[in-house]
Amino acid sequence: MTAETPVSDLPGASQAPKMDASMERILQEIRAVSRRWEGMDTKISDLAAESNSIRTDIAGFEDKVTGMECPLSLMEDKLNSPSNRDQELQYLQDKLTDLEDRRRRDNICFFGCPERAEGTNVKAFLIHILFTISVLAFSLPLELQRVHHLGYMRTDQDDRLRRIIACFLHHHQVQQLLVAAHSHGPYDFEGRELRMASDFSWDTNDKQRAFLPLRPQFHQMDIKFGLFEPACMWITKAGKAKDFYDPQALRQFLDDLLQQPMDSSSNAALTTLCSQGASAHPQSLVDKWGSGGPQTQKWCRPADSTPRSHEDRETALQTVAVLTREHGRDKSRFILKPLPIGE
Repeated sequence: MTAETPVSDLPGASQAPKMDASMERILQEIRAVSRRWEGMDTKISDLAAESNSIRTDIAGFEDKVTGMECPLSLMEDKLNSPSNRDQELQYLQDKLTDLEDRRRRDNICFFGCPERAEGTNVKAFLIHILFTISVLAFSLPLELQRVHHLGYMRTDQDDRLRRIIACFLHHHQVQQLLVAAHSHGPYDFEGRELRMASDFSWDTNDKQRAFLPLRPQFHQMDIKFGLFEPACMWITKAGKAKDFYDPQALRQFLDDLLQQPMDSSSNAALTTLCSQGASAHPQSLVDKWGSGGPQTQKWCRPADSTPRSHEDRETALQTVAVLTREHGRDKSRFILKPLPIGE
């Protein structure tokens, strides 16, 4: 380089201002990033404080959850044990049914009474019927607390008869009437058949009705059986007896027997099953029907008329299971007959 050469002609002399401008921009950007970083530090500090507060809250929640685990475990145990709840519910249902049957124990249902023949005094009309058919000679006057028809008034075109329900004042008169009626069968009153039956709750009637379809199996397997009040089925085979209060249990019992060959081994199988022990009578039933077990009180002759539809609860066939001896067969075998209400 000579002395005559100007400074502007030196290499890189024209790029110096550009480099200064670039460095200035870089410094500005660095300062902006630094300011943003300082703001981020402040936010991070705030987040750290909030995180510590959340940790404190979580620790408190953990303590509460730990305190709730024990009661929740007890509740889960109760929810996961439906058998106990079902047993308690069934016990309450049976108790309610028994209380209703006890409330009805002084009632008698009369089927076949003429419609509209009572006038305005149903009680006097029923007493007139009882003395007309000469059921019994009572030691005490025949006293009725309440007497009324069940169901709506029939039209002239409807020949179905409503039943009459009567509540007696003396329970021993109820027993005498039922025993006499079941031994005698239907009475004749003005050309109509008059029947009497105990008054049970609908649950008891449904339970009695559920035993009826099992009669053919009893005959097929040559098993003696009888339905006792209120709803207890007794079966006897080879000198062994067993009682059932649940129709489903009896059906399962018969299904187990049907799996055995129908020969002498079936008698042994039935003897073994029956020897497992008859179910104990509920104390409520023992209190109601006596310490000697259920008493047979339902006796009547087979119905001559065809049962009517079940759609009308008041006028349909009242399938109350009753005991009667079948004519022309072994006198030691019992069969079940439905008791229809008035046609």
